[in-house]
Amino acid sequence: MNSRFGISVAAALTSYVLFKLAKLLYEDLSDPLRDLPGPTGANLVLGHWKQINNDSTLTGKWREEFGANFQYRSPFNRTPDTIKHLLENVIRVKRRLLRDFWTRQIVENSGSSRIDVLVWLRKMTLDIIGQAGFNYQFHAMEPKGQRDELVQVLDNLFHSGKVPATFLTVVGRLVTSLGKMMNEGRRKMDSIGRRLLADSKASLKADGGSVSGTERDLLSIMVKANMTSDIPDHQRLSDADVIAQFPTFFIAGHETTSIATAWALHALSINSAMQSKLRDELLSVSTDNPTMDELYSARLPYLDKVVKETMRLYNPVAFTFRMAMKDDALPLNTPFLDAKGKLRTSIPIRKGTMIQIPMVGVHLDNGIWGEDADEFRQVPIPDRWDNIPQAASSIPSIWGNLLSFLAGPHNCIGFRFAIIEIKAILFTLIRAFEFEPGVPEGGIISSATPIQRPKVRTEPRNGGQLPLIVRPSRTVRQLELVSYKQTLQYYSLAPRVW
Repeated sequence: MNSRFGISVAAALTSYVLFKLAKLLYEDLSDPLRDLPGPTGANLVLGHWKQINNDSTLTGKWREEFGANFQYRSPFNRTPDTIKHLLENVIRVKRRLLRDFWTRQIVENSGSSRIDVLVWLRKMTLDIIGQAGFNYQFHAMEPKGQRDELVQVLDNLFHSGKVPATFLTVVGRLVTSLGKMMNEGRRKMDSIGRRLLADSKASLKADGGSVSGTERDLLSIMVKANMTSDIPDHQRLSDADVIAQFPTFFIAGHETTSIATAWALHALSINSAMQSKLRDELLSVSTDNPTMDELYSARLPYLDKVVKETMRLYNPVAFTFRMAMKDDALPLNTPFLDAKGKLRTSIPIRKGTMIQIPMVGVHLDNGIWGEDADEFRQVPIPDRWDNIPQAASSIPSIWGNLLSFLAGPHNCIGFRFAIIEIKAILFTLIRAFEFEPGVPEGGIISSATPIQRPKVRTEPRNGGQLPLIVRPSRTVRQLELVSYKQTLQYYSLAPRVW
């Protein structure tokens, strides 16, 4: 009996495996994208992912070889008023705090210091999104004391430098160590989310449903809107729906912003004339606290250009994916000949097909931005952003003729938040400090993963980092502030015990 049962189970499993293999083979042979040109040599499991991860310029090379339309294999071969309230006080406090930390470090090192700016920017933006988003204190910038538990989880997940190597070398480890880290991170986020949501509800009820000045964070505003009596029950967000948004805000709200700001400092550090021109513009502002309107608009035109050029050349997110929800056909600007010699004016897409949106590929396209598309346009006139190419007007965008924040109904929900935050940080740091490269020329490269972090070429296993030589700006030096006490007085800082 047992023997017959075992044979039946084995036969069933064999039939299932054969069915799945036949299904995969059929899908591959009948794939409408099959005749698109593309690279060979794909790994059976990882596709072309390993090659892409090791060379951030590879998709550009494939474009030159195969034309504007090509395919490659993926892993497993499967296809503004509210912002003012949220940001003004929080960003002002945090950027000054970062400036103070760096000032102390510079003074203690006799006038200049080699600082990994990415680490500090990451800490600051995490503190900002924690406070502005959820009235939650990460204390990530505190140099002493125990760090918040979620900070440690996020560091393990995204900043150890081990995740890409783990993913690309041993798939089994992805299921074990990385999988455990991701599950642990999710558990921590859910736990903290439930606590924050409960606290926010209790606070709103105690205040009679009003959002006070000290609690004007994203979560409080969301909870208040969700509790209003004029919303039908079927349109209310459940607690699970609200908590599910936390990872997006925690991760996207600090990681990409800190990376973009770091790349801006990198570009300025290797272009001293551009850095000086920006500093002159920022020092012409009479206040140390420009309004959010001044930062978001183009009232500081050179700052606006520097941020746009940074997001064009060093977009923090290299690419993203969208799934076709129905059969469709993608129209093409430029027809091409497929592998069978047939002229194609569109590409048929099946429901369920994953489409890559190559933000960096579009931003570096010579056909759109000119022959110097892969260079950071510097001081000389005409400036790229004074004369935006006509071809760039066809890019679907909600900001700057760029795909940085995508477009349409699924654009980045926090793009204004991010732009203001980047500009505010640069405003403070460029006024206070001068930046020079902390490694030899060409020593900083971009990771070729979806998140483009700066890395030291000779230290790839150390993950994202951006060492820069930081010293007080000439404004500070002209005042001959050589002592620790004088520097603190210049910045109007009260001595603190950390």
